[in-house]
Amino acid sequence: MNVNMLTECKNILIKSLIYFMTGFVFSVITTLVITFLNTAGNGNYIEESYSSEAMLFLISVIASLLTEELLFRKFLFNFICKKKLNINFWPAAAVSSFLFGIFHQTVATVITAIVLSMLLCYVYEREQKIIFDIVMHAGFNM
Repeated sequence: MNVNMLTECKNILIKSLIYFMTGFVFSVITTLVITFLNTAGNGNYIEESYSSEAMLFLISVIASLLTEELLFRKFLFNFICKKKLNINFWPAAAVSSFLFGIFHQTVATVITAIVLSMLLCYVYEREQKIIFDIVMHAGFNM
């Protein structure tokens, strides 16, 4: 391995760790806000969909995030922003993020998903590698 390749691997590893932690911190913050809203009012903002933690891990961390990132960032955002429509970053990110948001079901998850998706669009635009979105999304799902 040459020095440039080792440097690139090191940079990818460091960026992956930073994006993973960013996703995780964002998840903690949104969980705290939703928990506060849930205890402050009578609304049911948090819904448990899966009873098995192993099933939740398999579905949300592996299958869902890969599918979501490939569909909403790699295909849809890239299509809107770069390939065909040539729309600027913010409108393309907004459209992709809105569709990503409505893909989720409860009000709290829709709002959280839209904000997360805007961050993921920014990361994808900045890095031009879907792996960082996948890592950040995995950190969020933890």
